[in-house]
Amino acid sequence: MGLIIFGIGILYMVYIGRRLLPDRESSQERQAIALREYFCDVSNPDDSPLAGQTLVESRLGADYDLTVVAINRGDSAAAVLHRDTLIHENDILTLKGPVENLMRARQDLRLRLDVDPQIEVSDLAAQETTLI
Repeated sequence: MGLIIFGIGILYMVYIGRRLLPDRESSQERQAIALREYFCDVSNPDDSPLAGQTLVESRLGADYDLTVVAINRGDSAAAVLHRDTLIHENDILTLKGPVENLMRARQDLRLRLDVDPQIEVSDLAAQETTLI
């Protein structure tokens, strides 16, 4: 009797049980997913078309699928970002998005990569900061 139950259990696992288990991603797929979103600091030079535009007018989200996480002006960061926040010359924008889109926006909008980060992740978690 035990062999019959054992045989039925093996047949069940081979034909039906395998379909109940979730598919596993390879380590390469997991690394690709982790690298999809990227944070980058870019400076907005004088000749950039973004100077004087609001976040909505800049169309960074619509055209490039980028999110402005923070704007650093001189020694201070803009505490609350909203759609009408103006982008000034020489602002440092912290952007989040796919690497390809960041590079395309950098080229199209004449932005400069800022290799010395101006804002820390702990600054984003302050009480007066709201992420939208």
